[in-house]
Amino acid sequence: VLSHEIAHVTLRHASQRSELQARSELIERVAENVLNESREAAVVQDQARSTLASFSRSQELEADQTGITVLARA
Repeated sequence: VLSHEIAHVTLRHASQRSELQARSELIERVAENVLNESREAAVVQDQARSTLASFSRSQELEADQTGITVLARA
């Protein structure tokens, strides 16, 4: 468990997720405020949540792989 969590830090997963979330929020605000399309903003928000969720699964697998490598070296 420790090597898995260390891998998240080493791979900078938190900063990657924050950047992706900030981009999604910007797109949502543009769709809602500039284009004046609240429905489009809702669709963008749903897509962003889906993307963040799949990205998270990818990060978990990457952290597992890296964590196993770290554990084996230890």
